[in-house]
Amino acid sequence: MSIKPTDVRLDEQVELLEKQVNRLLEVLASFAQENAELREREQRLMQDRTTLLDKNNKARVQVEAMLGRLKAMEHS
Repeated sequence: MSIKPTDVRLDEQVELLEKQVNRLLEVLASFAQENAELREREQRLMQDRTTLLDKNNKARVQVEAMLGRLKAMEHS
């Protein structure tokens, strides 16, 4: 049994295709990891945003109360 040139080329093409598929799988795994990290970061940022909005609202309420007291003192 002899190896034909077409068999060698086919083997080379299959090997090249396997390497390309493996590289794509590596890239996919990298993207999946990056995506998970970005989702975690987004979650933390959303929590930070909520905290800052709450603090902003509390500060607004306090300022409005102070303004109300100042206006009441002004009319007294």
